[in-house]
Amino acid sequence: MAEPQLTSQDHLLASALTALVTNRIADRKREGFWLGMLTETLPHASRAHSRVVPLIEAAERLVEAGDGPDRAWAHLKASAAVCAWSEWRMARAQEVISKREAAA
Repeated sequence: MAEPQLTSQDHLLASALTALVTNRIADRKREGFWLGMLTETLPHASRAHSRVVPLIEAAERLVEAGDGPDRAWAHLKASAAVCAWSEWRMARAQEVISKREAAA
C-alpha cells in the first residue's frame, strides 16, 4: 500500500526538529520557538506515514525531556531521525531528477 501524501505539517515538523537538533549556538529563545512549533504541530502530523512516525516519536521525546536528564538521549535520537528523513528526501529528489533527465 502506498504511503499517504506528506502534509505541510509533516514538513513543518521535520524542519522544526532539524533546526532544533542541528543548532550549534545555544539560544534559549530560539530553542523555545522550535519546541513550541513541535508542540503545535505534533497533533497534526501524519502518524500513518512510516517516514514521519520516527520524527513524531523523536519530537515527543524531546518535548517530554525538557531540560531533564533524558534531554541528551532525546537529542541524539532526534538527530538520527532527521538524518534518516533527510537521506530519504534526498533519494526521492534524486529519483525525480533522474526521471526528468531520462525523459528529456
